Amino acid sequence: IESEKEIKNQIEELCGRKSIETFIGGLDQILYDYKIKFECVDNLKCMISKEIDEKDKNQKTLDSLDEVPELFKGIPDPEQYNDELQLNVDKYEEKIKNCQQRLREVERNLGEKSAEEYYDEFLKSQEEFKNRKKEYAHWNNIYKVFCRVKEETYNNPVEELAEKFNEYLKKITDNGMKLENMDEQMSAKVISGTHPMTDEILSEGTKDTISLAFRLAMLEQLYPNGNGIAVFDDPFTDMDPKRVSKACKLIEKFAKNNQVIFITCDDKYKELLKGNLIEIKD
Repeated sequence: IESEKEIKNQIEELCGRKSIETFIGGLDQILYDYKIKFECVDNLKCMISKEIDEKDKNQKTLDSLDEVPELFKGIPDPEQYNDELQLNVDKYEEKIKNCQQRLREVERNLGEKSAEEYYDEFLKSQEEFKNRKKEYAHWNNIYKVFCRVKEETYNNPVEELAEKFNEYLKKITDNGMKLENMDEQMSAKVISGTHPMTDEILSEGTKDTISLAFRLAMLEQLYPNGNGIAVFDDPFTDMDPKRVSKACKLIEKFAKNNQVIFITCDDKYKELLKGNLIEIKD
């Protein structure tokens, strides 16, 4: 271990007559100036690369000033060659005009909407398609996990899963909904009172409720002895406040023996959920 005197000597060699704070502050200012000018290291590298390319290009131009390019060595009449090039330019310009005319005709046939509006609709549809794929992947993963648990579990895994599913569903909805039955193919019938609940009539909040009840039941099947992990990404955005409160209590119960990561941008969960809080700010 170096002595205090040796360390101070090293600091003096590094900082000179400046204090550590002044020395570090000066470096921070230099770094800040570079960030303002170049934004990031990649931009600086890009600018350097462009400058090098430009230098090489100019150097090649300088090196070839006294040389006639091979392309023009066999041309007997430069003026004639220039005329031929001009004819080709005229032909391509005519083609461009024809293409522009066809484009205008197509735009007129589109009706009241412009090409830009159709493109915007295409982008929206594309984004919706991506979201649908994510939702499908989510439910497909639940199905695969269920099938795996079913194969690994003895006796009747569906019956045990169905009991837990029904228990959580009734707790969240205050007995407003319950699982009537679930077969080995995972076909489940959920009812409200005596009325069957189908996907066509379910609200987004009710879908979130059923999804959470099923997920917690599945997690208990996966981790019967605890030591599991579950990640929730704002799962209650469409649920009413009363159900949200009950759902948070069930998650807290699961978190007693398992690791739970709950991601949200809603401050209300600071009161509804207990645990370590990590805030990310801009």
